[in-house]
Amino acid sequence: MKRLLLLLIALSLSAYTGGNATVTTAGTPVQLSTSTTKATVLTITAKSTNTGTIWIGGSTVSAANKIGIPLGPPPAAGQPGGSITFNPAGNAAFYTLSEFYLDATVSGEGVSYAYK
Repeated sequence: MKRLLLLLIALSLSAYTGGNATVTTAGTPVQLSTSTTKATVLTITAKSTNTGTIWIGGSTVSAANKIGIPLGPPPAAGQPGGSITFNPAGNAAFYTLSEFYLDATVSGEGVSYAYK
């Protein structure tokens, strides 16, 4: 039974693909990905090394103007920062990764993301 459970968990996790995105210059939004890959689930997590806040949104996301969804820094060293999961609702069957942008309050900080 334990082996079956571990196998099911492994198969579930293997369905996910991931990546990283970094805001080179705070105040200048960057795309999460330039890929037009369609995702049915997308989770974005602020990196454990961040000291500032990451803002997630569309092309008009702005850390300075607090436009978007904030993902805070980790509560303690080595722990993950804030995280959000997007699941399409209504008529939307997927999200396109290139539709998401991020901005940061600190240059060089970013996120990791996983999708399927």
